[in-house]
Amino acid sequence: MMLIGRGLRVAVLAVDPSSARSGGSILGDKTRMERLSRERGAFIRPSPSQTHLGGVARRTRDAVALCEAAGFDVVLVETVGVGQSETVVSQLSDLFLLLLAPAGGDELQGVKRGIMEIADLILVNKADGDLKATATRTCADYAGALRLLRKRPQDPEGFPKALTVSALEEAGLEDSWQQVETLANWRRETGHWQRNRAQQAQYWFAEDVRQALLARLETPWARSRMAELSDEVAAGKQTPQAAARDILAGLGV
Repeated sequence: MMLIGRGLRVAVLAVDPSSARSGGSILGDKTRMERLSRERGAFIRPSPSQTHLGGVARRTRDAVALCEAAGFDVVLVETVGVGQSETVVSQLSDLFLLLLAPAGGDELQGVKRGIMEIADLILVNKADGDLKATATRTCADYAGALRLLRKRPQDPEGFPKALTVSALEEAGLEDSWQQVETLANWRRETGHWQRNRAQQAQYWFAEDVRQALLARLETPWARSRMAELSDEVAAGKQTPQAAARDILAGLGV
């Protein structure tokens, strides 16, 4: 709402986790953004993650490109919540903000998380009421953890950093956005912004090739042959490596 108040057009791409059993998703993010959903300058699109890892959906990158082409000034991607190794979201975003709850972990836990290495800004939410002191302490823990990480070439002095915010009281939001603008402007001026997008394009080129190859395993012939080879591997008639070479040869790879 703060960005809308500044006259910016905002798109929110919210990714919901999918059930491993049924494959379904609740897709209820839009109902939690009641005020934002009524704004003419806002667009909210919930999507299921399905089986795609990394905190985003399979076509989130394409949705981001469409929103940019449609003239949205800011595109926010809300992930399902990513872990230590699920960092695909960094390959489709210009800036990565890590949102945490108070008492989300101490310095050691922060350093262990691979996601800390890609975070540009850490925001500790719920810095209000009885949790304000806890949020401040958690923010200090993560600020200390960030100082232990190796400095990245795409960061100006003082970044990445940790801040406290309160969505309930709308406190700290202006300062957080100011930090986002400062970092974005610095990266544009130094060329890091453009280099990052070029690297992302290369990543998604390779990813599309991988996905196309995997799709060939879903053809009727491939499924049938995979089942036959799987039985042979289980019976000890073929090694897994030999069976893999067999199916790849059949696919012409």
